[in-house]
Amino acid sequence: MITPETYGRVFGMLRFLVRETCDSQDQWQKPREGRIKLDVDASFIPESGETTVGIIGRDHLGRTIIAANLGIEACRDAEEAEACAIREGLKLSLDHNLLPASIESDCAIAVTAANKTSAIASRS
Repeated sequence: MITPETYGRVFGMLRFLVRETCDSQDQWQKPREGRIKLDVDASFIPESGETTVGIIGRDHLGRTIIAANLGIEACRDAEEAEACAIREGLKLSLDHNLLPASIESDCAIAVTAANKTSAIASRS
């Protein structure tokens, strides 16, 4: 079981970022040296709630460190699916000791919620 102290320590090593909608001119922004950047995204089918998340983690040189594609529990809407993608990215970074890390998503609502949780957890 993860204690509140552990959550505070872990959230202190994370940054949650919003990825703007990409076009052909956008380039991947590398993390600082010593950090891993996890890009997460979700696909969601409204009729069934079927949700899949994709995660790719790269170092400051752009080398792929880890990648995953996971079918997860059914979600109610796209925002919940994106929040689950952030959760799965966090779990993957913890399971593989990929800290400190930045987790980037294209869903501003989910990132805002994650940052609020991060701020609360880091105070405990």
